[in-house]
Amino acid sequence: MEARTLVVRDPSAADNVMGLRMWAHAAAARGYLDPLDADRFMAQFDDAVRAGRFTYAVTFFLTAGTLPLSG
Repeated sequence: MEARTLVVRDPSAADNVMGLRMWAHAAAARGYLDPLDADRFMAQFDDAVRAGRFTYAVTFFLTAGTLPLSG
């Protein structure tokens, strides 16, 4: 197993490629998040972008394995 962290500092890449800015509203539409909290998330996202302090990071865990031969 190997951990790899993706760090994105370009908000347009995070938003245009991954749709990050809209994740909160998608969660609210499905009942997982209060719509007001989704609005607050978007406001904080936009504030971070304007202030030049936007950073998004996610860690992926890469694994490999083999299946035993059946015989």
